Amino acid sequence: MDARKTFDEQKRHWQDVYETNPDKFGQSPSSAALLAHELFAARGVKTALELGCGAGRDTLFFLQQGLRVTAADYATRAIKALAERASGISSGQLSVVEHDVRLPLPFAGRSFDACYSHMLLCMALTTKEIEGILLEIWRVLKPGGL
Repeated sequence: MDARKTFDEQKRHWQDVYETNPDKFGQSPSSAALLAHELFAARGVKTALELGCGAGRDTLFFLQQGLRVTAADYATRAIKALAERASGISSGQLSVVEHDVRLPLPFAGRSFDACYSHMLLCMALTTKEIEGILLEIWRVLKPGGL
């Protein structure tokens, strides 16, 4: 099976997951988000890009900690679930973007203090695609970004 077909099947899977159960991963932040927040706080991070945000359990946590977050995912239903959940707490601190990470990030260079992603690079991506994603992250991070 080729990588494109696998990736497309995986995308359909996540669309279905978030359509039937937007709370599949719960609403509490992941342990990775808790650790990332410690690092963000120690480094004075104010703006973060989250790639593969899903329905936003980690996004909401970062917002509650006072970060400005741009959250991106390719699953339309996940993005909608996040926007619904954040409507009462984001107060302009959240931007939500439907985006396929295999494409260039739609942000100017040096836009973010940090980039966070929980499990995105474990998805059905080729080595070349992962390299492209990492180069794009590097491009949109401010100098010294995390």
